[in-house]
Amino acid sequence: MPGFFKFLKKEEKLVEEEVEKIGERIGPGIITGGADNDPAGIITYTTAGAKTGFSLIWLMVLITPFMIVVQEMAGRIALVKQKGLNSIIKEHYGTGIAGIIMTVLVIANIATIGADLAGIAAVLGLITGINWLWFIIPVALGVSYLVLFKQYKTVRKVLIILTMLLVVYIFSAILANPNWIEVGKGLIPAFSNMGFLIIAVDTRAL
Repeated sequence: MPGFFKFLKKEEKLVEEEVEKIGERIGPGIITGGADNDPAGIITYTTAGAKTGFSLIWLMVLITPFMIVVQEMAGRIALVKQKGLNSIIKEHYGTGIAGIIMTVLVIANIATIGADLAGIAAVLGLITGINWLWFIIPVALGVSYLVLFKQYKTVRKVLIILTMLLVVYIFSAILANPNWIEVGKGLIPAFSNMGFLIIAVDTRAL
């Protein structure tokens, strides 16, 4: 019997090691793929969906291949050059252009982080009934602690788990019981909502 338990423990360790290897290989890709589904993005999708219904579904089909190509290009450039975005831009276009682009990115990222913190706090406020403003600082401190004081493996595991929660989208779409005829019509290009069309293209590009 002790030998059997030793065998089970050995097998468990092998499984854990294999899962760790899989996480190392596909983890960054999964996290990057799900990164844009942040609270700020979800608010944008929700607002657009509430205003336009299914009329912009065709845009998702059109833009998805372009998004894949851009992600693939970015990944290949990073692997070949072994440098960050700022270093590559500086190398090819000079310090001035790199500085302008990085300044814009910093401003955009700070604004996005603020929107994300507000989004998480708002959800916690809805769940608990407490004013959402009380959650902003605890959420910010929690995220800061995870990023600054935890190892990369821990951060990766947390982000992969959070990314897996996106499967809820599938169940929510089914439980919403949409009119599938209208969903099908949404695959036909229409340009009646030009404002949201521009926003959608711009958001996906970012």
